[in-house]
Amino acid sequence: MQADLVNVTSSEAPAFKAGPRDPRLAHWLKDYPPAVFSERLYQSIELMERYSIELAIDLLSRLDVIDQLGEWRSADDLGHMLSFQPRFRFALS
Repeated sequence: MQADLVNVTSSEAPAFKAGPRDPRLAHWLKDYPPAVFSERLYQSIELMERYSIELAIDLLSRLDVIDQLGEWRSADDLGHMLSFQPRFRFALS
């Protein structure tokens, strides 16, 4: 019966956990008040970046683009293979 089970990976993204700030960032922000670039703001920016990446991956998956990335293809090639409108190829690239 165990042989009948299928290993399925979850499509759910792991819980967000922002890593520590790069210590080199302090050098670039030294002329700004510390309250402007707080840890909370840093984590918010990291969260937004993570969200945009996950959203892009989800969209590419829904459009079946990911399945076509087994080898290198240009945006024009992908657009043609997937029958996308020519005007969409700019966004695809």
